Amino acid sequence: MVRLFLDRPLERTHSLRKLVALGKRYGIEAMLSEDDMDFIDSVYRGRYPAEEGLLPTGAPTREEAERIIRAVSQSRQHICQIT
Repeated sequence: MVRLFLDRPLERTHSLRKLVALGKRYGIEAMLSEDDMDFIDSVYRGRYPAEEGLLPTGAPTREEAERIIRAVSQSRQHICQIT
C-alpha cells in the first residue's frame, strides 16, 4: 500500500485522470498512457450500483477488462518501486 504523509488530506475522486494529476503534484508518476486513462475512466463511472461501470456499448468485454488490469498493474508496480 502506498502511504503519503501530507499536511492535508488528498482530494477524493473517481476519475483516474484527476488522480494521476494529483499524484504528479507530489512527484508520483503513474506511468499510464493518455489512451489508457481515458479508456479506464470510460469504463469506471462510479462506486454506486446505479453508476455501474459500463462502456457506451455495455459491460466491458474480457479483452477490455484485461487491458485495464495490465495497465493498472504496470502502473502499480512502478509506483510501489518509487515510494
